[in-house]
Amino acid sequence: QNRSRDDAHLLWLSAGWEEAQRRAAVEARREAEAAALEEQRRAIAAEAEAKLACERAAKEAERLAAEKQARADARAAAAARNAAMAEEERRKEEAAKKRAEEERAKLLAKAAEQKAAKKEAKEKNQKAKKAKSKFKLEEERRVQEAAELRMEQEKAAQLAGEQEARRVETAKREAAARDGATGRAAPQQ
Repeated sequence: QNRSRDDAHLLWLSAGWEEAQRRAAVEARREAEAAALEEQRRAIAAEAEAKLACERAAKEAERLAAEKQARADARAAAAARNAAMAEEERRKEEAAKKRAEEERAKLLAKAAEQKAAKKEAKEKNQKAKKAKSKFKLEEERRVQEAAELRMEQEKAAQLAGEQEARRVETAKREAAARDGATGRAAPQQ
């Protein structure tokens, strides 16, 4: 009877042991499942964190790329503005240069025109002087001719006076001679 009680007790102990083992196995399985779930949760969280980190990195990269592009666009716009300003400045310089050349050409043309006018005036003046000189020469020639004519007239008048005086003298002599001859002839008669 003791033996059967020990056997029963052993059986009961054995059953308890098995139950304990079963419970321990269930507990271990639960712990393993819980650990697996925790690990899975951590993995999911790590994956989500990694995904968020990737998204943040992608957004940061996009932001940096956008900033870089904005800076590049700003530099390109500034370069375009500078190029446009330089082109405008070049056009202004060309226009100013063209105006200066046109003004210079006008001044040269005006100077040439003035020079031609001066030359023409000088030539006219010289022609007038020559004409005056010719007039003066003609006047001098006339005066000289008139003076020569007067001298010739005076000479002719002097000659005529001398001839008249000689004729008168001759006539007087002849008259005196006649008178003398008449006076000599009268006593003879």
